Parts: sequence; structure tokens; C-alpha cells
Amino acid sequence: RLGVFAGAACDACFGMRPAWRKEFLRRMKDVNPKIWLVFETRPEYLDAEDIELLAGRPTEIQFGVESGSPEILRIMKKTRQPEQFLERFARVSDMLSDRGILHRANLIFNHPGETRKTLDETMAFMDRMLARNDSYLMWAVHGFMDFPGCDIDTSRAEYERKYGCRFLAGDWWKGETDQYDASLKFVPSADLDGENLGLWEKLTKQRDRRMRDTLADDAFQFAAQKYFWEWRDDPRFKND
Repeated sequence: RLGVFAGAACDACFGMRPAWRKEFLRRMKDVNPKIWLVFETRPEYLDAEDIELLAGRPTEIQFGVESGSPEILRIMKKTRQPEQFLERFARVSDMLSDRGILHRANLIFNHPGETRKTLDETMAFMDRMLARNDSYLMWAVHGFMDFPGCDIDTSRAEYERKYGCRFLAGDWWKGETDQYDASLKFVPSADLDGENLGLWEKLTKQRDRRMRDTLADDAFQFAAQKYFWEWRDDPRFKND
């Protein structure tokens, strides 16, 4: 007999309709199934009532924040009001941490148009969020990946002209190559070419210790078990 460990909603806008979302969360609270609830959503789609309904049950919420730079969020077309979007995430994250609810912020670095200035903006936003102790916020970072058929792929010439991007692997999906590696072979701007191409990795690595230390104990254990295996050498990690 197979048991169910978790239920995941693979929808980046989970709970967009408030009435449906609240009814779903109320039913989950009433039934209280002994499984993890995992879903991705936007910070605009959670309020204080939702957070109270989620409190006390095993939950992981994932947010596609993508960048702490308003300029990059505009280029991504993530939101028309990037400053308000980031402020809303910061408030919701604090509310979730207050109630001990695990949540994750996904960040994409080296998106077309990324520069040292926009990297600094994202790092400043991370530093602001990392100023809180006993946090339940985990960070998931990754470099931009070029995929066929998306707006960036079909508008390469425009992105190259506007930002100085370079698609180093060309139409990588048409050849015999390591497709994962090839999709990452991309220069986001003239400002982040050459030795600066991997600058985001150096900057996030500098914050690794702070990302560990700011987490509440149970949040640290969860993150080390699920996402950050390298954290298992930390004295805080309990291998039960």
C-alpha cells in the first residue's frame, strides 16, 4: 500500500480567485489531511486570512519573485508595478514567518538586460530580507535558461540590440549536446560579459552563511533536507 506524502499544485498563479482560494483553504483546514500542501503563487494572492488558514499545517509556499531589481521585473514583464510587487512580497513573507510557514523565493539571474546595477539591486533586496532572524524564508537561485519558442527566443535580435545579449549556444535544441548546459550558455548584457558572467554566483555564495543563520531551526532542517545538501555539514543539522 502506497501512502501519499504531499499534494502539490503545479500552477504559478494558484489561488488567483479569492473566493475559490479561501473555500479551498477552509476545507483543507476542516479535513486536515496528514500530507504536505505545496503550491506556487504570487504575493498578491495571499492575505492575513489565508495565512491564518495555512498556519499549523505542513505547508510549503513557493513564490516566483525572480528578481529584486524593479528594472529586471519590468523586462521580464513580471509585473507593471515592480516596486509594489517587491514590497508586497516582503510583507507577506514576514507574515508567513510570524506564523511559522515555510516559503521559498525563486530568483533567476542573468536574465536578458541583467547588469551589475540590477545585480546590486537584487542583492540589496536579499540583504534586507536576510536581516530578519527566525525566518521561514528559503531562497532558490538559478541562472537564466534559454528555451525555444518563448518570447526571448523568438525576439533574439531585439534583445541583442537592446541589451547586448549573446546566445552562445545558438539553436542548441537542434544538435547533439548537453542540452541543460547549452541552455545556460548566454550572456545577458555587455556589462556582464567575460569574467563578470558568473558574478551572481559569487554574490549569492557570499550570502550562503546568512541564508542558513537567519532560518528558524525547523526551517533550517527542512531546507537542508530538501534543497541544500551542502548545509548538512553545518553543526545545526540533525540527521535523525
